[in-house]
Amino acid sequence: MCPPDEARTDEGVDPSHAVIAAVADADGVDVTDVEPPRYDPLYAVVDPDALDALFGNGIAESAEADDTRVAFEYAGYEVHVTADGVDLYEGPRDGDPLGRTVGE
Repeated sequence: MCPPDEARTDEGVDPSHAVIAAVADADGVDVTDVEPPRYDPLYAVVDPDALDALFGNGIAESAEADDTRVAFEYAGYEVHVTADGVDLYEGPRDGDPLGRTVGE
């Protein structure tokens, strides 16, 4: 497993945007490159509006969403979204995340 690469974003970032940023960082591409045809649209695996709504005002501003966790597969990663940020895992989840995008 690769050591974690960390990508930081501004407070209040929408989780759907944080997922795209984390995938871009993990794959070493610009965030604008995470689009078809190379990548499936995020809405093919999760409803971005619903994901954003779960966390209210966005990651790091979601006091009400502290215990909320959403997990799904996207772009070859297992993605975990919490109020603290986005973790990407490659392969079994028993290892460290590849990267973390948080609202700090």
